[in-house]
Amino acid sequence: MSSAKFLPYEPSAKVSMLVRGPGMAKNAKSSELVANVDIAPTVLGLTGARLPRGFDGRSMKPFWKNPAKRTRRPIVLESYVGPNDVPAVDAAVSASAPPRNYSGLRAGRYKYIEYTNGERELYDLKSDPAELANRIADPAWRKIAIRLSSELASRRNCKGAACRTETTQLPAPPTKTPLTPQRMGR
Repeated sequence: MSSAKFLPYEPSAKVSMLVRGPGMAKNAKSSELVANVDIAPTVLGLTGARLPRGFDGRSMKPFWKNPAKRTRRPIVLESYVGPNDVPAVDAAVSASAPPRNYSGLRAGRYKYIEYTNGERELYDLKSDPAELANRIADPAWRKIAIRLSSELASRRNCKGAACRTETTQLPAPPTKTPLTPQRMGR
């Protein structure tokens, strides 16, 4: 069995959300980031129910009403296998568990990942959509890594509205940095 859906990389972390119904433009598409925590608020919002306080996610309705709308809300990525990276019993039932626990952040054009063993990864998804060039060891990317690490730390145990807060403008990537494959974990 594969552990691919437990990995922090785009092919496993990125999942489309499809919604169809009255009041939605045919073939409307939004590139706004959506997470699992957005499913319940979206479904409740579609029913016309008033959303109770405390949801970490948000309704995606404004984004199909206006597909060009964008926010700077980051998405937290997490994988927890068990203590000391021993596969948890429940994870082993449906799929092989990943070899390492991690938490990460998908924010704007960047993805930042921290593993429990101290390893880190940083990708510029705009210039490197295949996530092949890990920028974490490149001194030119240090400011971005520090900023994303701080953003991740502030969201690790967030609840409710704090999970939906947007980032301020993220730093631009350094200019003229060659793509050199350095990906870890594969």
